[in-house]
Amino acid sequence: MWFKDTLIAQLHFLEREKDRIQNQIRVLPKGTLVKKTAKGKKYFYLRKGKSLVSLRKEEKLRNEYLFRDTLQRQLEAINFNIPVIQRTIKGYRPLAETNSNWASIEAQQNTYHDEHRVHIWNGIRFASKSEMLIAMALTSYGIEFKYESKMYVNGRYIYPDFVIKRPKDGKIFIWEHFGKMQEDDYRLKNINRIEEFHQVGYYLWDNFIASFDLGKNSINMDYIDKIIKLYLL
Repeated sequence: MWFKDTLIAQLHFLEREKDRIQNQIRVLPKGTLVKKTAKGKKYFYLRKGKSLVSLRKEEKLRNEYLFRDTLQRQLEAINFNIPVIQRTIKGYRPLAETNSNWASIEAQQNTYHDEHRVHIWNGIRFASKSEMLIAMALTSYGIEFKYESKMYVNGRYIYPDFVIKRPKDGKIFIWEHFGKMQEDDYRLKNINRIEEFHQVGYYLWDNFIASFDLGKNSINMDYIDKIIKLYLL
């Protein structure tokens, strides 16, 4: 539902902007600004009935009318976009939820390359220090997760780094941490991994979170904290 939430937020923003612009227009001089071009130069006039009054010597007044003209064009765009977004929200059909639920996800972590899991915290063996730090951050916010669990989703098994249940609504997220982005082979291999998750219904920045290292121990925990607050709280 992230797409729909974004549309709703944009709609509320446009409605606020509409009120703000209308209030600004009310205090600006009334009248119609006419722009003409002659020999490559622009000239501005104020229409009064059937006649035009030059604003060449009225710089302050000219700028106020130019500002009003800009606001009017912004208001026209807002009035066009609001019903478009309203219709889109009303007609939007989200993709069917993946057929996974929290209870069906195996708590036992993947044992592949278990010998490389040298970072231990809270009884869990992590493949990297960065993943352990992410787990600690999730726990600090009271967010449930399962680490490297097997998931059967839409006819396939996947093994994300983290499976997470968002506290406020129980929505299931996966979180994949890419720890060797400085290595060409690793980056190319994990493009396929992202596609694998997409094929079973986990989409980046909807129900699929990604984070990255650029080198050894280079994880940015401020960034991790912001991701948690934005998507999971």
